[in-house]
Amino acid sequence: MKIPTLQQDTNIAPITALVFFTHTRDRLLLSGEGSYVKIFNPATGEHLSTTRIFRKERVHGIVVSDDLLDDRVLIWGGRKIALVRVSDLLHNTHLNRPTHSCPDWILHGTLLPEQGVALVTAHNKILLAEDLLVESESESVSFESSSFGENCILYCAKIKYELEANRLVCGAGTVFGEILVWSVPTQKLDSPTLHYRLRGHEGSIFGIDFSHSTGAIEERKTFLSSCSDDRTIRLWDVTGINQGPSYRTIAFTEDENESKGEDAPGTIATGWGHGARIWNTRFLPFESYRDIQIVSTSEDLTSKLWCIDSRKGIDFLECIESHELHSGKNVWAMDIDIDTNTIAVGGADGRIGIVTLKSKTAALKYSMEQVYELANIPALKAPELPVEPEVEVKKEDGKPAKPPKAPKPPKDHFGQYVVLDAGQFAVTTYEGNVLLYDIPTASWTKLAHFDFLKRVNLMAYWKDSGILVLGGTKGTVKVVRLSAPSEPVLEWTEDATAISDLFVHRYGDTLYLAITSITEKKLFLHKMNLSLTERHSSVIQLPNTAAHTTSCLIAQDQGLMVLGTRSGRISIYDISNFDSPSFVNTWSGFHDGWSVFNLEIYEDFPPSPTVDHNALTFFAGSRLGVYLIFRFDKATRCLTELHSTTPPDARIVAGYNRSHSTGELFVYGFRGRSFFYRNETAGVELFADECGGTERCWAFSPPTRDGTGYFVWTLNGTMHLVHPIPSSRKILTGGLHGREIKSLTISGDLVATGAEDTTIRISKINKKTLVLVQEFFVKRHSTGIQHLEFSSDGKYLFSSGGVEELYAWRVTPIGLVHEKDAPAINANPDLRITSFDVTLAHSDSGEEVYVLARVCSDSSIQVIAYNAQQKEFITLLESPKKNPPVCLTESKLIIRKTENSDGKIVLIVTGTNGFVAAWDLLPYFEAIKISPRGESALALKSSWAELKETISTNKPVQVPEDDAVMWKQALHQNSIKSIAIAQPCRYQETSDSEVVILTGGDDGAFVSTVLDLASWKWNSKCMRNAHWAAIGALEILPARAAKGMLTVVTVGGDREVITWNVAIKGDAERVVEVEEVERDVTGVHDVAVSGLTEIEGKPKFIVGGVGIEVWSINSAL
Repeated sequence: MKIPTLQQDTNIAPITALVFFTHTRDRLLLSGEGSYVKIFNPATGEHLSTTRIFRKERVHGIVVSDDLLDDRVLIWGGRKIALVRVSDLLHNTHLNRPTHSCPDWILHGTLLPEQGVALVTAHNKILLAEDLLVESESESVSFESSSFGENCILYCAKIKYELEANRLVCGAGTVFGEILVWSVPTQKLDSPTLHYRLRGHEGSIFGIDFSHSTGAIEERKTFLSSCSDDRTIRLWDVTGINQGPSYRTIAFTEDENESKGEDAPGTIATGWGHGARIWNTRFLPFESYRDIQIVSTSEDLTSKLWCIDSRKGIDFLECIESHELHSGKNVWAMDIDIDTNTIAVGGADGRIGIVTLKSKTAALKYSMEQVYELANIPALKAPELPVEPEVEVKKEDGKPAKPPKAPKPPKDHFGQYVVLDAGQFAVTTYEGNVLLYDIPTASWTKLAHFDFLKRVNLMAYWKDSGILVLGGTKGTVKVVRLSAPSEPVLEWTEDATAISDLFVHRYGDTLYLAITSITEKKLFLHKMNLSLTERHSSVIQLPNTAAHTTSCLIAQDQGLMVLGTRSGRISIYDISNFDSPSFVNTWSGFHDGWSVFNLEIYEDFPPSPTVDHNALTFFAGSRLGVYLIFRFDKATRCLTELHSTTPPDARIVAGYNRSHSTGELFVYGFRGRSFFYRNETAGVELFADECGGTERCWAFSPPTRDGTGYFVWTLNGTMHLVHPIPSSRKILTGGLHGREIKSLTISGDLVATGAEDTTIRISKINKKTLVLVQEFFVKRHSTGIQHLEFSSDGKYLFSSGGVEELYAWRVTPIGLVHEKDAPAINANPDLRITSFDVTLAHSDSGEEVYVLARVCSDSSIQVIAYNAQQKEFITLLESPKKNPPVCLTESKLIIRKTENSDGKIVLIVTGTNGFVAAWDLLPYFEAIKISPRGESALALKSSWAELKETISTNKPVQVPEDDAVMWKQALHQNSIKSIAIAQPCRYQETSDSEVVILTGGDDGAFVSTVLDLASWKWNSKCMRNAHWAAIGALEILPARAAKGMLTVVTVGGDREVITWNVAIKGDAERVVEVEEVERDVTGVHDVAVSGLTEIEGKPKFIVGGVGIEVWSINSAL
């Protein structure tokens, strides 16, 4: 039989090292991800190569030479180092040079001339080695060491080589908050010099950097920046390292009158701003002290830029930029590209982001007086006083009264903005002017003046038409062309005292206009041709539920009009017969009573070549900060929610756009006092600007490749314009979760993962690159995800977490829709639902019911049912917790239909005590039976309504453990972490009542058990110490093997991937034989989950934990 082999295809791991370098004139980026080094071209986004450096160790650091002729690359991780050439990384998937072990943990390194390297270790020692570019492991490497006597423990260090002095300078950050600055000549390693002992941080030091001044040599100073557990960044003057071996102790202080130590430098600064521990700090090049700028990254996911500022004579570090491109926790890696003024940041989520520093576009501001002058509009004049005969007016006391004051000229104000074409926008004013601003030329033009626009001025524009519609007081409407705006082509007066809003839509040569009224419960609908020679009108009487319309969508292809209201309702009208529109229905409850802010047709990706005239998919943004995507079916008149989510801290979601090349979804809106533009697919905010909040006039044109995007708004009577929308943030690799992945389930090509970051992410494997790419994500759980499971039909995803959270999600083509929360077990929910299994049950009435067996952290068990049509849960069976309680870890339902009995419904549960128990539940199911449709499905004995009535009358059936547990064995010494159950129908030597239970434990053991569900006879084989750590993942590989043979893969915390053959033999006495086939190593740490899928008919194995990997199953088993 051919031995199966697993081969790793791709990995997503925390980014632990980043370095820019130049290769053949291209600026490239090295990335350390797990045990691998990848090379990217940041300019094009191209992934050039992936090379495995170490077998198990993570890459913690990478250093390249500043000399373009030196192509060496120093890589370290843990106690391992490798010295390679750039060509080794560009052309090899596995390193063709040996790695070397060091006597201690490596914190930093640098390249020396003549093939040497210098390393600094966790016990404050410097190691020197030469000739590391060897070809075989047999060539030994020796290290020389140096230390100034203090064998303290370090959390970080930075070492640099000074060519002029031929010495090494080390900055060492200790566990106790001190920074030691010392040096040693490379030729006299026994003569180290301690220069500074910097004290002041109130926590362990996590990051250090030395400055790179570019000023005049005689004026150059050396500064050191540091970051710590105390969430501060501190700046120190350590120029004294160039002035001899004198030793200084410096205590940091912000009080200029307090002593800072003997001969201490006078310039010290600190910065506060991060919300968590700070991991990295780096200097940007500067010429003088006042030009110093520092970049930092933190556990709080942000990258910040700091500069020197002063207050009351005391210098401090002020944050001038903050960027957040990651999810979960921790930005581990960072490097600066001086040539392009960009930084690369890498996080625990496996994402690499590129940020252009100091690229924020200052808003262009115009006052109304400036606009009047630039547009050549005469200034407004004060009204003249009436001429009256001169009569002396006296007060009561007989004194002459003061003459009346001369009236002031009226002030004009900016009104409504609308986006035009080709980088232009129009704005109305309170005095009735219509103005045009051309962004490329920065010029103002007065289009027209209309008295009916005074005070009340509404405006809308049909895209790419050159046609504006204006609405004002007393229902006046005018349609004008931009080419001749002062001469309305069409004008009329609606039967309304005041117009509340104008909504426009264009389809080819047809223009639609919907007008709402403030006082009338009517909607005035108009249809015009592009030449404006025809206009058809109809009036729709709005019901009370559709009054106060806030948004409108007209879909000509489907003959529908969708209205959104202030109360959060959505109403749909059929306008196929334009002269007589008909009301379809009104739906509520989607936005919790908050107004529907925006309605737009949702674009398919890739675009469909044909139009579905019977269904409409549309986007709805709300004032609740939620956006939803709906699909309306004309035949069934059913409105279905396809996806909903809330961008972080969003207050209003005002609109969306999609990338025509990638299909990525972008949304924009308001959060607090800021406007934001966000890549929702990647989960990254691309632009934000503080504009004062939502209560103002504004317009936004999303950025495009030609740079025409802009944001314009009014604040304090002044117009502000940001153009172009800064493209300062770019995602190089998408990544996935920023915390440990705790659950994984697969349905078709969808891979659902849940993690400690409380998010559920739905991904697909890219068929070309085999990389797992996120499609969308939802975040509703308040704790880390414990378990995920797709239903067998793929229509639903169920998720569980802490505090007894269990949610039902409906799976749609474009997202997940939260449908229902399962009832909590206790009045004060405090349990973790650690696992559950799902099976489908049918009823004679056609209802689809999903039966879930859930187990909890207090050893309690419940069987609950979810009705998809009724959207409700009920509890069928329950077993109280044990005393003392045991945390149950896994739950598996086995359903068997046999010829001689009613069959078996067996629940297999595992616990932290190492036991596996089989519960026979069929006798306790009063309302459920095994379905005749197939042995994997259940059926209701009665209707759902009758089942509910029975449960409400009799309460859930109590299942006593003593009676229901038919088999219970301690297979492991402690907690069982993973389980798989083989279906006997695939292995012909087993009987219909037999199952094979495969378990992996915290004890590192792999146990294979054959169990007869009829006689409860069993036998097992335990592979003790199969792994040196807990077995977190276990899968049965898809195989066409010999009868009775299983091919199993286990993955442990030791990161070993082991393939096994498990054979079931014997007739009267069943015997289990287990054989180890092969071993490999995964780059995923803390392995917790695994799954199987197929890509174009080829089986794939996925393993997850801290990171995730896709493996190919190469053999046709």
